[in-house]
Amino acid sequence: MDISKLVEQNKVLIRENELRKNQALEQFRNWLKKHPFIKNCRQDDGFLLMFLRTRKYSFDDTAKTFENHFHLRKKHPKWFDADPPAMEVLKSLIRCGCVYVLKDKDIVGQTIFCINAAKLDTTKFNSDVCFHSCFMTSSVAIEDEVTQIIGLTYILNYTNISMSFCSLFSVSDIIDWVKSTGSLPQRFKKFIIIGLPAFANALLNVTKMAMTEKQRNRLLILDSCDELCKHVDPSILPDILGGTQSEEKIIEHFIKTVDDNLDKLKSSNNFEFKASLQNNVEETVGSFRKLDID
Repeated sequence: MDISKLVEQNKVLIRENELRKNQALEQFRNWLKKHPFIKNCRQDDGFLLMFLRTRKYSFDDTAKTFENHFHLRKKHPKWFDADPPAMEVLKSLIRCGCVYVLKDKDIVGQTIFCINAAKLDTTKFNSDVCFHSCFMTSSVAIEDEVTQIIGLTYILNYTNISMSFCSLFSVSDIIDWVKSTGSLPQRFKKFIIIGLPAFANALLNVTKMAMTEKQRNRLLILDSCDELCKHVDPSILPDILGGTQSEEKIIEHFIKTVDDNLDKLKSSNNFEFKASLQNNVEETVGSFRKLDID
């Protein structure tokens, strides 16, 4: 796999070249200087490019996602908490194999995010911890430029989950989580669900109802990990998912990646959101539209 070639191919798909990138970053920062209710937020190239790349350099769409993203952070601060106690909980979930990102990209260059739900101790953790682990793990993943450009595949392994796991989540929790994905600066390419028991079908139906048509088209439901290896190269998968890599090594690598990005995760939480949570983000999109250079 020639990752540099895949990156260049995907840059064409997201309409990125050096001239457009540099102009868009300048225009983005100029827009932020005048923004009426988002102040003092992170503005390094890597952070702003997450949004531009996700929305393929469409300024209208980038503006909406950016504003909705900070609206989400303001509404659910626990989901993005990067303070030491919350990060220690996250690391404990990574170490037990509940959530992590694989070391290697797949055959098309996508980053693989894995959740092994049965490993969650439902006597110790609640839904907020689950959502925090998802959002912070993906936040680490998208600090990587290749991930920003090519995208993410989510593997949700529900093999051997208990009723107590399902009882952690209300219908409104699931809807809120699915809807929130539209406010994240990530290129979601595929959702793979594995081994979901029949008693959890109601949760799946709620999830599918809350998804957009585009998300539903990218949803793949498999009965077992054996089937997964037909869709993802087993040489990059952990042994628990039928692959050939040591899960312990993958976890060790990802813990280091989390530590390496900790300052950026903290910096992402340093902002002021001066509007009501009921504010209509459309009110300020118009000014951003005027900066469109396409």
